[in-house]
Amino acid sequence: MNSSASPHTVTQDHPYTEINMSQIKVDGGFMGFLFAASTAYIFVVGIPVVRWFFLGALAVGFGIFLALRLFHKYNPARPFTSSQRDRLFT
Repeated sequence: MNSSASPHTVTQDHPYTEINMSQIKVDGGFMGFLFAASTAYIFVVGIPVVRWFFLGALAVGFGIFLALRLFHKYNPARPFTSSQRDRLFT
């Protein structure tokens, strides 16, 4: 090891030891949900100011849910005709 390097300098002998989030393989099933929920829980519990943003995001999300629900209740979707489907997917 280089004697002039400080103990916190990255060298060939001591590679980075941080967690690289891009290297964690998580699929979209239950494990993906568990990872996302536990990460959100850690941030909400660990950083108190995040609680207000989380509550605000829940309120905004619920408002969007209600608006979409009411919109689709009074404007039901009509099924595609074959000519519309051909124009969209060709």
